[in-house]
Amino acid sequence: MDLTTNACALARARAGEGPSLIEAFTYRMGAHTTSDDPTRYRIVPRDVNAHLFEVDCTVDDPAASGQRFVLPSWTPGSYLIREFARHVVAARATSGGRPVAIAKTAKDTWLASPCAGPLTVTIDVYAYDLSVRTAYLDPSRGYFNGTSVFLCPEGRAHASCTVEIVAPRDPSAAHWRVATTLSREGAAPWGFGLYGARDYESLAFGGYFWGIGDAGSFHALCMNDGTGWTREAKCIGGYIMQDGEMASLVSGRRTVLDYGQFGPAKVRFEGTDTLGRSMEATGSIDPGLVFTGYTDHTVVWSLTEWLWNGATYWGDNQEFCPDEPFRQMARGEIRMGEG
Repeated sequence: MDLTTNACALARARAGEGPSLIEAFTYRMGAHTTSDDPTRYRIVPRDVNAHLFEVDCTVDDPAASGQRFVLPSWTPGSYLIREFARHVVAARATSGGRPVAIAKTAKDTWLASPCAGPLTVTIDVYAYDLSVRTAYLDPSRGYFNGTSVFLCPEGRAHASCTVEIVAPRDPSAAHWRVATTLSREGAAPWGFGLYGARDYESLAFGGYFWGIGDAGSFHALCMNDGTGWTREAKCIGGYIMQDGEMASLVSGRRTVLDYGQFGPAKVRFEGTDTLGRSMEATGSIDPGLVFTGYTDHTVVWSLTEWLWNGATYWGDNQEFCPDEPFRQMARGEIRMGEG
């Protein structure tokens, strides 16, 4: 919309010719408000021989009194206190290209001095743990669990996140590719580049499940869009093992056919792997252990009997949902599959 359009509409109105409808195109130059600015992460395998990741965390609107950053002490699915902060060998902060004072105020917390923002805190993480619960880096491979390398800015646990995964410069790692359940935000399949996450600690509904039988096995992680219980959930990772060959799932969905008291009672999973093989399995779920081992989550662990290609497979179904809907369900205020 330009000034000429406005002037013409104003002239028509003053001449008694009535109102004008102006169609305008507007563009957002940034987030709608500072409350939905994404937290931006960047992780670089800085030195594969020294086992060092360099990890940036950038916030556009740091707290006026100074921004705190916390590294968790444990990872979902493993409840041993691991104190990931002990692997941080250095921390520094910048804003607008200038250094910002930063101090470690607790074993897992850093406080950056007040600044206008954007504020970037960079940590160097020593990654040489083979437990698969933390992080590992050498000339042959690298991996990390997010809680062991990504600082969480205080007050922004539920802000959306972007993660730039940078390729190592070392020639020995030229063949590396990326395998992750993060959504691609410009990165090519299996490629380094930009990825996204709903928030630091996702409150999505969904779960993961697996089955093992004489003829093979499968594993899948399915999540919906976080809006509540829905019968459809998109597959965001997993594999098919069949005829002695394993391949990653590239697409799939889980459909809830029937709900029980504490989770799905019967589900169907359909998926396709990188070899072009498709599968369809139906699972009957026997509710088992209910526990609150995740912060802000309730998890239902259940024994599952799968029927796939006419054969029986046994496995597990782990169903996640935020605590508050689960409490409402336990109080009889809502039923599973509603809200």
